[in-house]
Amino acid sequence: MKIKEIINRYDLNSSLIFGYYGGGNYGDELLLEVLLSAFDEAGVKDVSYMYQRPALHDRYHAQRPERKRITGKFGLLVQMLKSRNIIMGGGGHWGLDMNLNVFILSIAFFVANFIFRKKIYLIGVGYYGSTNRLGHASAWLVAKSAEVIFARDEETYHNFSAFSTRTVRGEDIAFSIPTLDLSQFDAEAEALEQRLKITKYPKTVIISLRRLSPSKGEPFQRAIKEIIARDPETHFVLTYLEPREHLPDEYRRIDELARKNKHVDILDNDFNPLAFYEMLRQHADKIRLVAIQYHGQLVAHLAGARHYPVIYDNKVDELLKQFAIEPRVKVENVTLPGLEGFIYAEEETAA
Repeated sequence: MKIKEIINRYDLNSSLIFGYYGGGNYGDELLLEVLLSAFDEAGVKDVSYMYQRPALHDRYHAQRPERKRITGKFGLLVQMLKSRNIIMGGGGHWGLDMNLNVFILSIAFFVANFIFRKKIYLIGVGYYGSTNRLGHASAWLVAKSAEVIFARDEETYHNFSAFSTRTVRGEDIAFSIPTLDLSQFDAEAEALEQRLKITKYPKTVIISLRRLSPSKGEPFQRAIKEIIARDPETHFVLTYLEPREHLPDEYRRIDELARKNKHVDILDNDFNPLAFYEMLRQHADKIRLVAIQYHGQLVAHLAGARHYPVIYDNKVDELLKQFAIEPRVKVENVTLPGLEGFIYAEEETAA
């Protein structure tokens, strides 16, 4: 079920939206931008959203003076009391990304529902067996609090169904992107293309890295370095899809790689996430994407850009199952021949 169908089915006026918004992670900022764009088009009134770092906001989001950004714990508490609905807008919070803040938020949802009678909506969320005990306890709390849970994949549906009969098989919020009017992002998409010089090359390989444990990350990074060194004719773009200030050492390493290789460019994560989607869509025939991130692969799929089916946890595996992609490659098993097979495959046979 897409976000527009949910908006039509439920009265979401007077809603406070929660998520990991304001940290600069591409996937989280994408979810917020899609939600707000859908609410704008549907004319949903009195929408506010929690945003961790206001200074980052204008990097990633269109200007919406009618929408209220909430910062600080006191402001959040006040807005929770004012709003009729509380929405958890996407994210695989109950998986490997589980942390104490999610548990505290789950308790807050439980109290908001049972004490203050707020309606809780979990939209496009993920709950996986890869989570820890705290994650399972947190999932139970939100399941008992929720008016409805729109599970973004089959594993999430199965897991939440054990706690709540109000679980519905939905999908990730980002699947609604093709239904939105994205014309306002065309100018930034064009600026991104010019910045990355996509049209100057027959093919560009965008590689989105991620901070991983040594056992998982080192084989992948080694394969990336090998293919860059072996092929000076292909244009490579390296990014982390997170802000540079969050990963200074990681960006420093890829900056050094770019200095040594003229065919390598660096993409800082400082753009509207829907503009990035539009850039992928408009130049899908020239782009191959190697992305560990869930939403990196999802937007590539929606945009029609080829993406390497690499997985690092259950949520990415579940996503690629929805795309019927076989075989899927665990990140620790990525090899140079595997990357070469993907990057240089002909269009009709590429993975």
